[in-house]
Amino acid sequence: MQIRNARLEDLDILLQFELGIIEAERPFDATMKTEHFHYYDIKEMLTRDDCAIVVAEEDEKLVGSGSARVLEGKTTTRTPPMFFRIYVCGSGISW
Repeated sequence: MQIRNARLEDLDILLQFELGIIEAERPFDATMKTEHFHYYDIKEMLTRDDCAIVVAEEDEKLVGSGSARVLEGKTTTRTPPMFFRIYVCGSGISW
């Protein structure tokens, strides 16, 4: 498995990952919008200096992602959503 910085050409898969997170969380949050939405502007995040998105690649396929953003003046931390394809869950991968 390889970990690398995400690239703009990964955008479609990163959007699929985001949708997977939203669909997994929807049953547990009655306040979540029912129409299509995005947590983040992933395309913008890929071009910002204060953001980083990394992807896990196995057999030349993206199998997971994670992101971070530097926020000036913040003293607390928050882990943004991360996604792993179901077939790699339980294989000892962790972030």
